[in-house]
Amino acid sequence: MTTTRALFRYWGSKPGYLVSDYLLRLPKNSLILDLFGGSGSIVFQALSLGHRCIYADVNPYAFVTAYTILSDFDVSEFVTYAEMLLKKVYNLTYRLYTVRLNGKKSLIKYFKWIDDKIKCAVTVDGEEICSNFNVELPNNLWISPPRRVATAVLKYSNGAPFDKMRYSERLTDFFTFRNLVILSYIHREMKKLIRKYKLKSEVSIPLVAIFASIIFSASKMAREGAGSWGINSYWVPRSFIEKNPIELMRNSIKRVIRWKNKYRGYTICLDINEFKHRNYYEALLFLGSAPTLIKKLSEHDIKADAIVTDPPFLDEVQYFELSYIINVWIHDLLKVALKGRFKVYSKFYNMEIVVNRRRGIDESKYIEKLRKTLRLARGVLRSSGELILLFHEEEAQMHRRILSVLTDLGYKLVNADRKCMMQRHVGDRDISRGRELRIYRFILNRT
Repeated sequence: MTTTRALFRYWGSKPGYLVSDYLLRLPKNSLILDLFGGSGSIVFQALSLGHRCIYADVNPYAFVTAYTILSDFDVSEFVTYAEMLLKKVYNLTYRLYTVRLNGKKSLIKYFKWIDDKIKCAVTVDGEEICSNFNVELPNNLWISPPRRVATAVLKYSNGAPFDKMRYSERLTDFFTFRNLVILSYIHREMKKLIRKYKLKSEVSIPLVAIFASIIFSASKMAREGAGSWGINSYWVPRSFIEKNPIELMRNSIKRVIRWKNKYRGYTICLDINEFKHRNYYEALLFLGSAPTLIKKLSEHDIKADAIVTDPPFLDEVQYFELSYIINVWIHDLLKVALKGRFKVYSKFYNMEIVVNRRRGIDESKYIEKLRKTLRLARGVLRSSGELILLFHEEEAQMHRRILSVLTDLGYKLVNADRKCMMQRHVGDRDISRGRELRIYRFILNRT
């Protein structure tokens, strides 16, 4: 069973094979629409079963993740420019991650911090070194972070702090001086590389994705033995590890290579009109909100054979908040990589469908937002089409409310399945109940 988590981790991502039975029922080459695409797991499954797909997500981090997972980009070209980037930033990283003990230089994989002091370091060869490390780094190595990063705060426009903020409101406080410098240098050199060599989006977007994939691990929130799983709140533990960003990037590049060697890629289009008129393309990827995509599909008279989607469920995952630390870093890079095709939002919270009481979005407003989107979706679904809705919520009352909304919109429930899945415990969910996923299949009510 293939899961896209093997390449990049993303909050709330469900294995695509959960909907395989539904996709297999459809005729080959059906057009599948996923309005809340996330990391692309549903689209990946649909493509592997011979369908064409349209993906949408407003989250830039989700978009670059899905693109890298799905696209048939030239891996050798990607590796060439990735290695070129690593060479550009290696000397600086080497200076900042090398220690000299007993006349011997050692390249550090990560430093272990406890109570704001470095206690020991682990080299790239696995040797642990305990010494009095000098953490005063020379000021002449300072490189200013991108403006968007330097000014980022964990607050909404109304002044309310993020629900997930636990440590500091300033984003730069989540990085050591050393890694803030290195990440800023990688950012600067990547932007120059994309512009200098006029890299195609097919290569530059995966480059942005590997940078995005290391941001959390390069922050103070990384803990020893905790893996690469993304944060569920903004806090810095008493004991954290400061990882070498270049080693993180090398590992991310290797994961991409392994993935592409194991699974085929698909021809990806970023232009709706081109996708409509050229069957050569297997998938359209759209960076933007579901209502915006639906409007554009209507304008181009494109209708889906099935909508298969996994909408955000209530307040369990605050996608905007949790990915904000990544999106402020990649915002400018993605704008360059996309060459103006889409507007990139690092602050997209007004467009996401989640419960967030800091912004006054309760369950009723959440359902109303979802209702409006699914009402619009009817207009781009063929009269013989189906809606397959994954809904991950324990409260029976909420299921009844969602089913009532869909019935009122003219969707007719055909069947409902329960699936059991392995899901990491996030938030206040009862983990014994949280493994249960409901999958609802609807057709359009023609009466």
